[in-house]
Amino acid sequence: MIPSFASLSRVRSGLTVLRRSALAQSVAGLSGITVAEMAIGLATAVVLGRELGAEGLGIYSLAIAAATLAGLPVEFGLPGLVMREVALAGPNGAAEKGIILFAASVILATSMIVVPLLLVAGHLSALGLGDTTRAILPLAALLIPVRALGKALGAAVAGRHRVALGSVPQRLVRPGAFALALVALAATTPGWLTPERAVLLQLGASALALGLGLALFLVYFTGTMRTRHATIMWRPWLAATLRLGVSHGMMQAQPQLLLLLTGLLASVEEVGLFRIAQRAAELVAGGAAIVRNAAAPRIASLHAGEELARLQRLVTFLARVSFGLALAGLAVYVVAGQWLLTLLFGSGFPAAWGPMVILTLGISLQAFCGPGALLMNMLRRESVTMIGFAISLGISVLLAAALISPFGAAGAAWATVFGQIVMGVFLLHRAWRELGVEVSAIGVSLRRG
Repeated sequence: MIPSFASLSRVRSGLTVLRRSALAQSVAGLSGITVAEMAIGLATAVVLGRELGAEGLGIYSLAIAAATLAGLPVEFGLPGLVMREVALAGPNGAAEKGIILFAASVILATSMIVVPLLLVAGHLSALGLGDTTRAILPLAALLIPVRALGKALGAAVAGRHRVALGSVPQRLVRPGAFALALVALAATTPGWLTPERAVLLQLGASALALGLGLALFLVYFTGTMRTRHATIMWRPWLAATLRLGVSHGMMQAQPQLLLLLTGLLASVEEVGLFRIAQRAAELVAGGAAIVRNAAAPRIASLHAGEELARLQRLVTFLARVSFGLALAGLAVYVVAGQWLLTLLFGSGFPAAWGPMVILTLGISLQAFCGPGALLMNMLRRESVTMIGFAISLGISVLLAAALISPFGAAGAAWATVFGQIVMGVFLLHRAWRELGVEVSAIGVSLRRG
């Protein structure tokens, strides 16, 4: 049957609307950023692996993991809260200014406590990580407030439905500057790079990203910050920050804790292998999350406008795209993973193939379960996400304690996967029960059935 002129006109009209929509623009921007981020992350991992070796990479990874864990109370879910509240504030300049001042106050206050504690811990070797790692902890501690402020500024810009632009400083400039410095030094002064110097370069790149993030923030919020009044809802925002922070903290803590457990129960070399596997799996997870992250402010807006049918269609679309991209990444790693590891990192890293495939399988299964955590967080049900992450973290740590000693990095990978699957199923169930939204890749077809 030949399509009518009316149907062709509707198709052209729909494509025009899609091209002009904020979501499509955010998806396109995030796609470019994610591709660049993947390339940068790969280049960084290659240089670090070749210059530092498995042992040096393990030391560097342990120091960054310790600083990340110590910095969780500083960031504590604030970027998600800032993005959500800016998206909900609309033209209310007082509310926007209030959430920005609230976030900055919390970050500065907690940094004044956490950073000195980590500096003391580094000198006293309270973490028992060895002399070399202990020496670079003070440098890693300085990353905490710089990164937290940068993420909060980017989240404010993202709340204005400029998700891609808000991501540029932290996802593109910071890793890009770090990678360029690594490549330049590796090419001009071979053997110069050490774990301590790598952390120092990371600190410089983070400071550069913070400066750019501040400049972008002032472009969009200069008028807001000149508003005479600021509405700060201390009690509800502190409660929301606590719930979001616990969820975000557990999400960030899980891979870092497993790295630390691998170092304690296996060896530094196994830490290096597991970190390479994590990095490879993160590339797939980042690709699967492109559309999901771009749609975060849209989810809040649709629910606030009680457009539930459109919300269901959006969530189903997000789940299916994420699942498809994750499966594609898994197929590549299964078929060509060992060859890629040998080509990029050298003869010492093909042993990371097994953990890499296992972690990517977990990401695929979690993507199939859908964006339950994102939905709950954007609809002010942070407590549900918090419970899900607590279950996942508990399962992963308990299994890791049993599996790492006999299986090394592969045991840590299986522990991660089981935790991810349980959390995905839990959030899928709660989203259907509390919101009537089917978040899995089965989506609307199951709802209609």
